Amino acid sequence: MDTVINVPVLIACLIALVIAIIANNKFKMHLGVICLFFAFVIGIGMQGMSSNELLSGAPANIILIFLFAVPFFTAISQTGALQVLAKKLIRATKGKTGILPVAIILAIALISCCAEATVMYVLGPLVVTICLLTGMDLILACMLFAFSIPIGSANPFTTLTGQVIMGITQSSGAADPFKLETAVWLNMILNSIILIIITMVIFKGFKLKKAEIDENENLEFTRDQKVAVRLFIVALILLVCPSVFAVIFPKAAVFTWLKGVLNVYSVYTLMTILAFILKIAKFNDTVRKVPWTVLATLVGVMLLIDVATAAGLGTLLSDIISSNVPVFLIPAILILCSALFSFVATFFAVFPLLVPVAAAISANTGLSLAMLVSCICIGAIGSGSTSPLSAMGAQILSVMPAEEQPSLSSRMIRYTFVTIAVYFVLALVGVYKIIPALLGV
Repeated sequence: MDTVINVPVLIACLIALVIAIIANNKFKMHLGVICLFFAFVIGIGMQGMSSNELLSGAPANIILIFLFAVPFFTAISQTGALQVLAKKLIRATKGKTGILPVAIILAIALISCCAEATVMYVLGPLVVTICLLTGMDLILACMLFAFSIPIGSANPFTTLTGQVIMGITQSSGAADPFKLETAVWLNMILNSIILIIITMVIFKGFKLKKAEIDENENLEFTRDQKVAVRLFIVALILLVCPSVFAVIFPKAAVFTWLKGVLNVYSVYTLMTILAFILKIAKFNDTVRKVPWTVLATLVGVMLLIDVATAAGLGTLLSDIISSNVPVFLIPAILILCSALFSFVATFFAVFPLLVPVAAAISANTGLSLAMLVSCICIGAIGSGSTSPLSAMGAQILSVMPAEEQPSLSSRMIRYTFVTIAVYFVLALVGVYKIIPALLGV
């Protein structure tokens, strides 16, 4: 049954979001708390949702990550181990700090192939330390994560994102979901390369200052630092290896079982407990440094968006795109809608919402379904990774220094609109048509 569009609720949600953003920027009021208030007022008072229905939209997985993953990296960062490790890496470059961003990009993309949901927690603290030592702008670090993760996470072989893309496009009538998803992945890689180059030029990523590291400085690890590094490595192995072996040996049930058991929550909970037992961090200091304000913002905004979704936001977008947009503008408009919606939502919420729209448009206009799905993914993942109000963007922000997060959040929001404009232009000139045309999808 089609969702009924509740126009007054949609208007109220839009007004509420605008009020929340203005109150946050002008009066320093908490964005998440304001959105949460409006979500309850509009959702229950106007949309007729129950409190249980409303609260079911809270991102439980993200909440658990903040509860268990973030404290672990907060704990090991207190030992200073990451600073020593970063200095070792910088010393190994022999002053050529300009190659560090390239190394960071490759590392992020590689780990994202098997651990897309945890890569920012695996590499985030180390990247931040490199930023502080070399003068790399922290906003550049955020964007390197945002644009490098899709290079690995959108592949059709090893990731949840790739499987979701194939599954939903197959349900929407795609003749060859694997070939379609391969085209989408290659478009994501192309898009990421373009955005990385633009971002590196804007924020001078190839002109980092030479870190002042005394060649005679003793970079040996202390006892606590050795323990922290070992916990870090063990966590990485436990998270990545089961995923890799599950792909290599798909019929081995034990690896599938291990992949499910050794998830980000269980592994980092264990590592955090071990960090406290081994006395390399203090519980109170660790909990106090977790960025709870970021989590509150994420929960409040996503609940407000859930109210808008229940009020028929997806149906409204479908009607507008299918009936009122000229064919040559459809890819660009589809990217715009996907990006703006993902600004405060997740890929997994936006993608299922818009793929049926893309399938209908493809059937009616003859446009490549792979190209249209690419536009949805680029808009959703791209905007969702750079916006601090989305799930991925909030996770990236959470690994940045706590004292820098308020200013970084504002800068990420501004740069998100820059990236959306780039996506729009690339779609308008037909860049995302090239790879599907070459693959014949």
